[in-house]
Amino acid sequence: MQNDKRISGKNWLMWKLEDIQGRIEFLSKKMSNDFDIPDYLEMFDCLFLIKNEKIKVENSDQIEIQLSQNLDGEFYKRISNSEGISTYFNFVFMNTDEVTEKYFYQDTLLNIFMAYDFSRILLEKDFQKIILEYEVPLVKLLKDKYWSKKYPNAIKSMFLGQTKNLEFLLNNFTDSKNKNYIPKNITKDEFYNLADKYINDIGSQNDDYFESNLNYLRLLNTNLSGINRFLEIDAELKLQLNEQVDQKNTTLFKNAVVHSDNISIILHPDSKEKFDSQLNQDFFGIVDVDFIKSHSDVPTLLTYLKYLSHFFTANGILNLCSFPNVEGTVFDKFMGVKPKHNYETNYAFDVKTTLILRELGLFDHVIGVEHDLSFEKIFDYFFNDFSKNVFNMKWVHVPFSEEKSLSIRIKILLSSEENIRKQWKVYTKKNSINPKLLNYEKTPNFSELPSLLPNKYIYAETDVAKRILYLLFSDQSMMGYISESVKEQDFANLIIRHEVHYEDFPSYNLTALNLLIDENIICKSEHGLIYFDAKQTTAISLYSLLWSQGVINYYNLPSVLSSSLKKQYQLIIDEFLSNGRLESKSSFFSQPEIDFLNYLLNNKDFDNSKGLRNKHEHGHSLDFDDEYYEDYLYSVVVFLLYIIKINEEFHLQSLLKGGEGYFTET
Repeated sequence: MQNDKRISGKNWLMWKLEDIQGRIEFLSKKMSNDFDIPDYLEMFDCLFLIKNEKIKVENSDQIEIQLSQNLDGEFYKRISNSEGISTYFNFVFMNTDEVTEKYFYQDTLLNIFMAYDFSRILLEKDFQKIILEYEVPLVKLLKDKYWSKKYPNAIKSMFLGQTKNLEFLLNNFTDSKNKNYIPKNITKDEFYNLADKYINDIGSQNDDYFESNLNYLRLLNTNLSGINRFLEIDAELKLQLNEQVDQKNTTLFKNAVVHSDNISIILHPDSKEKFDSQLNQDFFGIVDVDFIKSHSDVPTLLTYLKYLSHFFTANGILNLCSFPNVEGTVFDKFMGVKPKHNYETNYAFDVKTTLILRELGLFDHVIGVEHDLSFEKIFDYFFNDFSKNVFNMKWVHVPFSEEKSLSIRIKILLSSEENIRKQWKVYTKKNSINPKLLNYEKTPNFSELPSLLPNKYIYAETDVAKRILYLLFSDQSMMGYISESVKEQDFANLIIRHEVHYEDFPSYNLTALNLLIDENIICKSEHGLIYFDAKQTTAISLYSLLWSQGVINYYNLPSVLSSSLKKQYQLIIDEFLSNGRLESKSSFFSQPEIDFLNYLLNNKDFDNSKGLRNKHEHGHSLDFDDEYYEDYLYSVVVFLLYIIKINEEFHLQSLLKGGEGYFTET
C-alpha cells in the first residue's frame, strides 16, 4: 500500500481538496465488514481533521456521524481485550515499511487509545507488556498526561529505565515549545540518582551505551527556575557537574577545530611591530599604561575608564550587554540546548567580556603598583567626595572594603550596590537623601530606577516598528537577495549599494516591500527605482542603532556627530515619538543594561544567570579566593556603570537647564 492512497494527520496537506472529498466519501460509505485496521486509523484522522476544521467537505455533518458510528462500532464493541489492542500495536509499530503506516499512524493509534480510553479494558501489566514488546518510544507517551495518570507505574518504570531519559525532564526547562508530562510518582531521590548517573556517564540496565550530552550538562549547570520541584542539586552533585563539564569541554577542544584564545591586551604605547601584528590578527584591547602611570587623580582615571575599548558603545550603552541581533549567528540561534528563560550569550559576547575584564584587571594592577590605589578607593572618592563637591549630592555613607579576601570585598560591593539603588530612588523623589526615609525604602528593581531626564531612552516596541527593523536589517528576512550578482546581507545594504527596482523583487517579498513603502521607510520612483531619500537615510542610522543595540540614548547620540546633525536626529526621533512609531522611557538604566545586571547579579529573570549576589551573599571559603577575581571584576563593572550613569544624569541635566555641564564626563 502506498502512503499517498490514505489520508492521515501527517500527510493531509499533500492531498488535493477534491481528492480528499472523494476519499472521505468512499470511507464513509464503505461497508463495515470490509474495514481493515488501516481504514479505522484513516477514519479517525479524517474525523479529527473535519471536526477541527482543518479540511472542509460537503455533507460534513452526515459524514461525521457515519465515521463516528464506524469507529464506535470498532473501538467500543469489537475491541474488548488486550489481544484486540495488541493487534493494532503490532500493525503500526512492527510494520517495517518506514514510509507507510508505521510513520503516519503511530501517533494516531495513541490518540485512539486515549479517545476511547482503552485503559478501561487494559490493565497496567498488560499495557506495559505491549509497550515493551512493540518498543513504543517513551517520548510519545510523555506528550500527554493521560499515560502517566492511567499507567503511573509503567511510565515511571520506563522513565527510570534509561539514564538518557533525564533529558526529557530538562527539555521542559528549555525554550522548546514541546512539553513533556513527567510522571508525578518519581521521587526527588530517584531523580537525584538518575541525574547522578547522567552526569557521570553511567548507563542504566536498559542502556547498551550511554554518554551524557554536554549541552544538557551545561543546561543543568544553570539556575533552572523550578528544577527543585523535581531535583535538589546539592553541593556534591554541583561539583560533579562542573568537573564533567570541564572534562568534556577539554575533550571537545582537543578533538575539534575551535577558536584559540587570541584575545590580547596591548600595552600602549608599545612597539609598532607588535601593535600592527595584534591589530591584523587578534581581538585586542588597548591599555595606555604610560597614561595611567602619569595620572593619579581619581577624576582623570574615571574618565579614562569610561573610554576603555569595548566598555561602552558610541551611544553610551554598556557594551557588555548582549546584542543578539548583531552578535549572534545562525549557528547560535539553532544549535545547542537553551534554558527557557535564556540570556543570549555567544562567542562575540564572550570575547568582548574577556577583553574588558582583562583591561580592568591590568588597570587594577597598574594603579595598585604605581599609585597605591584600588577600585574601592576610587569608588569611595566618587560617592563621598566627588558627588558632594561637583553635583552637590550628598550620599548616605556607602561602605567599601580593602580586605585581602576577594570574597569579602565582593560581598560588601554587592551590598553597597543595593544601598546605592535605594539612595538614587529617594534622591529622584526628594532631590536629597534623608537617612531616616532611606530606612523605610524598599530596594527597587533595576527597572524601577528613574532618570532625571525626560525621554532618555528610545525603543521600537510596537509590532510595526519591530517588523520594519526586521525587514531592514535581518539576514533572515530574505529581503537582501535579488540574484547571485545582486545581493547583500540585509535589505538596507542592498538598497544603499545597488540600483534595484520594484519589479526586481520576487513576488513573495512584495507584501513586505509594500509595507516599507507605505510606512515611508523607502521611496519608489515612477520608474520603479527603490531608494532612500535624504530624511529616510538619516532615519536609517537611527533604525540601525535600534536594531543592533535595542535602544537609543536620546541625549548621547554618537559624539562624532556635529551639534546640528545631532539635532536633526533628535527631531526625527521626536516625530516618531509623536506618531507612535517609537516609544521613550525615562529610566536610569536602558533595558539592555537592566537585563545584563539581572543576568549578572540575580537568579530571578534568567535561568543561565551568573547570580553573583546569591553566590556571594553567604560568603565563601578563602582557600580558593583567587578564583573569585573574575567575580570581583564583574562587581567593579557594576560600580563603574553606576558612576558613569550618575555622572551622565547630572551632566545632561545641567545642559538641559542651560548650564555648561560638567567637564569631567566620566
